[in-house]
Amino acid sequence: MNIAHIRQTVLALALVSLTGGVGIAQAPRDSDRSYDVQVPAQQQWVPTGIVVRQGQALRFEVTGEISLNQARTLRARSAGNTNTALDRAARMPAIPLGALIGQISSGGRMSAPFAIGDRASVAMPGDGELFLGINDSNFADDAGAFAVYIETPGDDRARNRGNRSQPYDFQIGGQQQWVPTGLVVRQGQVLQLESTGEVSLNRNGSVRTSPAGSTTARLDRSARLPSAPVGSLIGRIGAASARTNRAFAIGDRTSVTMPADGELFLGVNDSSFGDNAGAFTVSIAGPDEGRGRGRGRGNNRNSNNGTDFAGRDFQIPAQQQWVGTGITVRQGDVVRLHTTGEVTLNDNGSLRAQSNGTPNRQLDADSWMPNVPVGSLIGRVGPATTGFSQRNRPFAIGSQTSVTMPADGELFLSVNDSNFTDNNGFFSVRIDNQ
Repeated sequence: MNIAHIRQTVLALALVSLTGGVGIAQAPRDSDRSYDVQVPAQQQWVPTGIVVRQGQALRFEVTGEISLNQARTLRARSAGNTNTALDRAARMPAIPLGALIGQISSGGRMSAPFAIGDRASVAMPGDGELFLGINDSNFADDAGAFAVYIETPGDDRARNRGNRSQPYDFQIGGQQQWVPTGLVVRQGQVLQLESTGEVSLNRNGSVRTSPAGSTTARLDRSARLPSAPVGSLIGRIGAASARTNRAFAIGDRTSVTMPADGELFLGVNDSSFGDNAGAFTVSIAGPDEGRGRGRGRGNNRNSNNGTDFAGRDFQIPAQQQWVGTGITVRQGDVVRLHTTGEVTLNDNGSLRAQSNGTPNRQLDADSWMPNVPVGSLIGRVGPATTGFSQRNRPFAIGSQTSVTMPADGELFLSVNDSNFTDNNGFFSVRIDNQ
């Protein structure tokens, strides 16, 4: 990477109260630089001032140690405390307590937290400003800080989510059920992987496995993927709560075709994680942009010629803020859509919506489009890096079967809502160009 090593210190403590608010973000900095960020254990979120793009790979080097209790006996480095149980009330209950985590702020909204830990390379899961924090539920008795050195690639890399020269490296711990990679993939997209390492599946370390799985090839009927060898490397696309996001086998394969659209998660195929140890190291080459559905990006205004994106099928999960279709549209293009399915917008599933929104057409003043029924299907063209401009402002789709594109760029789809964490279900959308 052509990194200009211009170190800048983020004075986060002067900007954010130690009592827990996200505080005032610093002005965006230029790309192609490096930064030093102090992440105090007592501070819930530290604004870095670094504006990132979805899929952009940032390099991290983390040093330091924090303590997580009053007696200073519970300590953690960036990967978290490896000798304690998980904290169900922590920001990310499925990863070790005290681990370094991140969050993306865009348009006043904060994304779901994602794991950073001791990974050297992390792909950003969205557009906006990067915040860093500690995975904990009680910050008052914490002490110490992580020193985080971050290298950001230049704009030419940031604009290309599928840069093949930029590999992504991940540690898949045997005790961790699922590791979010931050890589947003498309159905049919081919990823190149190189997996190494070893995981033990019992307390005495006698049952060991490589990414291909146990050498005895025994199966575990209660494992995430009962048909694959226990201990093997597996993947899934999107949130585990959705029935459609089933695990799929990876093992020691070097080329894997993605089964759906969404964020890629990696894990170890097991049913009990508390007695595991060790980790797999997985290096993923930049996604192959030349394959997969929804990747027909033309180089001129006549590229959408009637067959460029005919008959593309997408799932729009209610828990995901924006789904990139990979379809490049031009202002004035007419897109045909056929939308089916139903989503729920609360924990108990009583508030339901189809593509036109809830049956009573109620509004949500904090949603993406306050004047459009909550839960309805909406779209935007282009990224939402620093809030919505006139060019990439969301527009209503609902049950319309013919929609004129308002600008040039990639088409994104979403459910019109302000809180995505308690949603469930998805819309199935088939897209053709007129």
